[in-house]
Amino acid sequence: MGILIAVLVLVGALLVLDLVLTFGVIKRLRTHSELIGKALENRVPAGPVMVSEGNSVADFTARTVDGAEVSRSGFTGQTLVGFFAVECDTCVEKLPDFVEHAKDHPREHVLAVVQGDPDGAAGFVARLAPVARVVVEPVGGVVSKAFEVRGTPVVAMLGPGGRVVAAGFQPEVLTRLAVR
Repeated sequence: MGILIAVLVLVGALLVLDLVLTFGVIKRLRTHSELIGKALENRVPAGPVMVSEGNSVADFTARTVDGAEVSRSGFTGQTLVGFFAVECDTCVEKLPDFVEHAKDHPREHVLAVVQGDPDGAAGFVARLAPVARVVVEPVGGVVSKAFEVRGTPVVAMLGPGGRVVAAGFQPEVLTRLAVR
């Protein structure tokens, strides 16, 4: 009888240990599921980031924060273009790189588009206005549609007539743009 009790106690202990380990695994899986979900929310969309290289942007007309009109027909020579969103943490991180690169170009050959509400865009505008013509528009605004922007931040170099020479999400594209 003593052996039977010992076996039952051992089996009971093993079942409790198994139950504790199972709950630990379930908790870990839930944590991983949340992390994977957050990562998928912030992923870069597949495919081109905007109008493909070699193609021209669609016609558009917009007003800068200074009240000047910008349009595709106004792109004469090479123009650096950057798209940023107010609610984008990566945009805040990459903004100094864009501003630094924009300093190498005449202001009339740099266009920055800030997506979001005008009040939230004020910080972006203050940093961009000295080096670029700045347009503030809602997400999916007229300029973003003309460039077929699929995410931010994104930068591009345009040739005459609005033809995309190079485009990308990553700051490395700025180096590639500088040599063209």
